[in-house]
Amino acid sequence: MFKEIYYWMSTRLAKIKSNDNPPFNAYFLIVILQSFNIETLFIIGNYFAKIHFAKNAYIYTGLAEVFVLCVINYNMLYKKREDIFKKYE
Repeated sequence: MFKEIYYWMSTRLAKIKSNDNPPFNAYFLIVILQSFNIETLFIIGNYFAKIHFAKNAYIYTGLAEVFVLCVINYNMLYKKREDIFKKYE
């Protein structure tokens, strides 16, 4: 599913004249959207569970989450971008 989304984002971003690296920008956009979705689930869970952490804990967990998503998506999407483009073209 994310491979197809990655392909379509890259092709759409390639049509923008000022965009010099559409595959990387699509990769980064997917990481940001995934982290927003996961953080939304954390916020909803935190609201109902009424768990409170220090502000620094939220910052560190958010940064760790983005780092993990970057590594996962780099290995699944950005590294294999030629194969993904061949499959969906």
